[in-house]
Amino acid sequence: MAQQTISIQRLPIPAAEELVKLESIQAGITQQFMDMAINEQKHRHEIDKKEHNRSIYNMICAFATVSVVCSLCGLGFYLGFATQSASIACSVIVASIFAFVGSKVVRPNN
Repeated sequence: MAQQTISIQRLPIPAAEELVKLESIQAGITQQFMDMAINEQKHRHEIDKKEHNRSIYNMICAFATVSVVCSLCGLGFYLGFATQSASIACSVIVASIFAFVGSKVVRPNN
């Protein structure tokens, strides 16, 4: 009975033993793998930075939207539409809280 073992790794470069074998087949392949790993890390950092900036922008826009809606509800309250203004303001505030709490849920990495 033959048995085969397969190892799967999620690293951007192969294990040291495999690099030695590959280097004997093609000279310079180790440097290519290192360059690839460095470029991949730079790309991940750029993506993380863009995502962080987008998140901050989204929070600022959400805060501005909630502020405008609550201000308009205050105006409606002043003009005599107290019940409608209060229900709209409460709905917007509760929806915003759920949106922010929902965005903090941990998602698995791809």
